[in-house]
Amino acid sequence: MNEEQEPAVEERLQEQLLRLRADFDNYRRRTSHHFSRLANQAKVEFIKRLLPVADDLDRGLGALAPEDSPARKGFEMISQKFFSVLRAEGVERIGAPGEHFDPEIHEAVSTQEDEHGQEGKVREVLQSGYRMGEVILRPAKVLVAVGREG
Repeated sequence: MNEEQEPAVEERLQEQLLRLRADFDNYRRRTSHHFSRLANQAKVEFIKRLLPVADDLDRGLGALAPEDSPARKGFEMISQKFFSVLRAEGVERIGAPGEHFDPEIHEAVSTQEDEHGQEGKVREVLQSGYRMGEVILRPAKVLVAVGREG
């Protein structure tokens, strides 16, 4: 090998090394993004499986009558803990009476005539909906006010 060929070989090796580094960095970013998406999907699926427990807690609180009973207080504490864990994971309830009906976050189960200008508003939430960030885990099942036909 002569001296002129040696720098060319070094340059080619340097280029190959830089290309390999760039390829590896791209691979690392892709796999990191892929695993992050998989972890988020697993989290979403797990939380979806917990939503019936949230519904049961809501129903249980509704069934306990005396406001000052020890059983109700204990049940409220358990419910508060459960919902605080969901909030810590970024889960929030969606759907409240008086909101404007939005088919993206509400599922209209029924309608009810309204004479008070509340047309298109949620009258009652039959089952809470939940969202985690931008992901709708479950739409709220609602009763919607409609105008009087006549």
